[in-house]
Amino acid sequence: DNKELKDPEVQNIFSRKFPTVYAELIQKSLASKIENKEEIKGSWVKYEQGNTEDAEKLYKSLENKGTGWCTAGISTAKYQIERGDFYVYYTEVDGDATQPRIAIRMNGQKQIGEVRGIQEHQNLEPQMEDVLNEKLTEFGSEADKYKKKNADMKALTEIEKKTTENKSLTKDDLVFLYETSSSIEGFGYEKDPRIAEILSRRNQKEDLPILFDCRPEQIAFSLSDLKADTLAYIGTWNPTVLKSITPNVKYIYESFPDRKVFLKTIETDPSIQSPQEAEGAILAKGYKFYISAKEILQKTLFSKENKEYNLVSFSLKSIGFLNGATTAEIFQKAEDLGLEICPAEVGPLVRLNYFDQPSDEELTIVMKPIEDEGGSFCVFDVAHLRNGDQILRAYRYGPNGGNWSASNRFIFLRRK
Repeated sequence: DNKELKDPEVQNIFSRKFPTVYAELIQKSLASKIENKEEIKGSWVKYEQGNTEDAEKLYKSLENKGTGWCTAGISTAKYQIERGDFYVYYTEVDGDATQPRIAIRMNGQKQIGEVRGIQEHQNLEPQMEDVLNEKLTEFGSEADKYKKKNADMKALTEIEKKTTENKSLTKDDLVFLYETSSSIEGFGYEKDPRIAEILSRRNQKEDLPILFDCRPEQIAFSLSDLKADTLAYIGTWNPTVLKSITPNVKYIYESFPDRKVFLKTIETDPSIQSPQEAEGAILAKGYKFYISAKEILQKTLFSKENKEYNLVSFSLKSIGFLNGATTAEIFQKAEDLGLEICPAEVGPLVRLNYFDQPSDEELTIVMKPIEDEGGSFCVFDVAHLRNGDQILRAYRYGPNGGNWSASNRFIFLRRK
């Protein structure tokens, strides 16, 4: 009888890599042994960079404690101590502070490398938020991005409490939960599982009018639903729909909230007329670069006069390429659809102006490729990574133009 093999949990295990599943099962097994989970009284211990004895102490203090941290291996503990200080918060068990609950790994002695808790995916436990926040005050401005994560976790905990108590959520709560203005950032290597759990219990169609400040009938879910007073559109996105969308439609999604359509007008900045000025502006806003993007940025021409770019994004699938396409085919399709190729400066300009880019989104600029120092041809790509980094990078491909997947999403210039 193969009944057990048909169980959804078993199917999930067989569909994933064994080391990943094994590590998770071990963590859950050990985590179940953690004592006094509600206890928050404890103390911080600092392990000094370069101190081999401290690396040994750190390893032994984490052994069989159910943290799921890679530092619980002796070789990893030594490697991390070689590269920076390490702080652990231990809570009390029978009067002794021995249960690790929070880890702060440093790069050197001043830069925070990462913060981890012992929840699923190494997220922080809600009851440990205040403990961490107090500790972060010791690190000055270096801790700012982690304070944002901590504030997000506090807000999520409050929404979770309201949901459990069947209390109504405010518009601000919904904006936060659906991540329509900014991503919810946690301390784990994956999204906090509470987000998906709370959303699964929401009636999205009831939430949408609150989020968009409109009547239910002002939200269109198909081309035929579009009316003169439509304020939001959630549905299939392609050039035909673009032509039917009126300027008063403020919110456009392929699916809500994860697929917001990029449809923006961006103006050139008179203070940015060179690659060096563009690079400085991008770094000043906290955005990051990949090396290849820096290389082609140095060959990018910037406008000396004011210009306005009307931009729109489409996946290759939405413009008819069900099996992907080459760059040459994309260029030809743009011509056929009344779209245009973007000047290279659109890449850095989009990065500078797309501060609310959804998490886990990447958009490639349809532009004439620029050759990097290695002889590869590159185009700019604007991305918001799951770890919170918003970056400008460049995709490399060979002289024949490369093949792009049907799911790849591109930014085109709209013809006037």
